[in-house]
Amino acid sequence: MATRLTPILLVAVLAMVVTIHSVYACFDPMDLFSGEVVLNKPGITYNLTVLDGTENVTKISDDLYVYRSHVGNFAVIIYLQGYKDGAPVLSGDVDEYYLGVRAEPLSPPSLDEVGDKLREDDEVKENFTKDLKKVFDYELKWLRDLGVVMGLSDGDIASIVSAVEAGSSGWNSRLVYYSGDGAWHEFAELVSKGLINGSLIRSHGCRWVITKDMVPETPPNIPATSTGSTITHGTGEEQATTTSQGIVYDHRGKQATTIPSQGIVYDHIAVAIAIAMGIAVALILVFLLKR
Repeated sequence: MATRLTPILLVAVLAMVVTIHSVYACFDPMDLFSGEVVLNKPGITYNLTVLDGTENVTKISDDLYVYRSHVGNFAVIIYLQGYKDGAPVLSGDVDEYYLGVRAEPLSPPSLDEVGDKLREDDEVKENFTKDLKKVFDYELKWLRDLGVVMGLSDGDIASIVSAVEAGSSGWNSRLVYYSGDGAWHEFAELVSKGLINGSLIRSHGCRWVITKDMVPETPPNIPATSTGSTITHGTGEEQATTTSQGIVYDHRGKQATTIPSQGIVYDHIAVAIAIAMGIAVALILVFLLKR
């Protein structure tokens, strides 16, 4: 009997592993409605410690912050992106870090109702795009005026605002700077044309997710004087010193903070589903063998 049950147990375990793997290689649905940019232009520096003393900004880790946008019902997420040999990396050795800015709606439409339509309907996409352009135009200037980012010119902001649209977010589609024309373009476009180094991923990856209760009720409005020093692009060793207490540098790394975006934690549910599927497979096989 034990010999007969062995293959059944193996199949059940395999079913659980495959299910868990497929869940963790997830696509972030919020990318459809969001915009994102990495400020990787040479000369742009940042000082995240300014945000530590700014009212109505939530610090999630030393390299991850969120606040409510001054324009519309959006959350603005500030993070650090690691680069190695001129390309963004998921994990491992890093040469330098750049500031990333992401804006996503706090009350997105139902994906069942709008998800497919957003991909096909230009009017729906244009409405989201108009909102995102307003958000990025205001928030990038606000971050610059506050002293969080330095070296970002009006021309840089105009280029980003011109390029951003609904869906220009996530690892493959977020905007990055291209020195060839001095403007920002989608990462996938530049990589596909061989204009920059980098790797595209089939899945956008499981992102940190931000629960609504972590987003302040009102936008930040009181700039505070920071006692910290300005962080500039440098070696990985220098940056590691400034963020030694942070969990991860790159928000898409396997160890990244997982805080769900729409208030739903998926990880435990996914594991429970995987276990249930494994048990179901085992019971079905036992039933068939008994017949």
